[in-house]
Amino acid sequence: MQNLQKKQAEINNLCGFSSTLPGLGLGISAEVGELNDYLAKISNLKKPKPGDDLNNLKQKIADECADVLVYLLQVANNLEFDLEQAYLSKCHKLIERHTPAKSLN
Repeated sequence: MQNLQKKQAEINNLCGFSSTLPGLGLGISAEVGELNDYLAKISNLKKPKPGDDLNNLKQKIADECADVLVYLLQVANNLEFDLEQAYLSKCHKLIERHTPAKSLN
């Protein structure tokens, strides 16, 4: 993930992208909204548009997931934390919280 954070920083510099934290938060919200729309369509909870076949919807979902990741990488870079380490820490907490306690022998 650190490589992705570095790559995103390079892209931001190359393209002149600069965002405030509130702007990044709004961007994440917008992209998650679009992702949710496509997930509803692929789950038949919302009527797809003409041309939205399964492969097309999967590609749109992949694109929206990538958009969300771009914003998350930018937040991590802006606040100077390692997103991979944050993810691994969260995984550890989830395992501790949701794994049945092992019996003491």
